[in-house]
Amino acid sequence: GWIDSYQPVERALSRGDVMAVLVVPRHFGRRLLAGETASVQLLLDGSDSNTASIGLNYARAMVAGYSSEVRTEFQLRNGVG
Repeated sequence: GWIDSYQPVERALSRGDVMAVLVVPRHFGRRLLAGETASVQLLLDGSDSNTASIGLNYARAMVAGYSSEVRTEFQLRNGVG
């Protein structure tokens, strides 16, 4: 879902309701379409470092795959590469 502050995220992480939260800024898609850099933020519950490490590595793999797709799409659309 969408949130407008970090407070609900912090509460959910502290209570153990969630193990990870992916924060995607409002204009993420618009920035990508414009060929600009678009960042996301991953917040992990680090109380179990092994589980957090597994989650982080999984997220890295997803980001790498998505970045590759976006780069390829951009290159095809703009005749680059």
